[in-house]
Amino acid sequence: AQKDDVLNYTITIENKGNVDLNSITVSDILQTLDNNGLTLDSPGLVFAGNSDNSGSATELKSSETITYTASYTVNQTAVDEGGVKNSVVVNLSGSCFPFHSHSSCDGSNFNLP
Repeated sequence: AQKDDVLNYTITIENKGNVDLNSITVSDILQTLDNNGLTLDSPGLVFAGNSDNSGSATELKSSETITYTASYTVNQTAVDEGGVKNSVVVNLSGSCFPFHSHSSCDGSNFNLP
């Protein structure tokens, strides 16, 4: 990417399990390739909807998806430091249940690959 290019992101989170998930929070981590933090364009990470049209950004029913969007305008720092990398962290509260290799029972915190 070059300076002033706009990178548009669509983040889709799917619940492939058979348990409804509650108290979901989503964080976007945008960095240069040298691991220095960058800031998404305003308004940041935006809830765009879910597959059951309930309008809830904090609940994810079994087989449901939630979608977020974001954008970033490349600045000179990102160019100088080799580019941009983006990751998303999804946090859950409540019951402990298996998430395959992303499992943890200490607050059910996992990173999407």
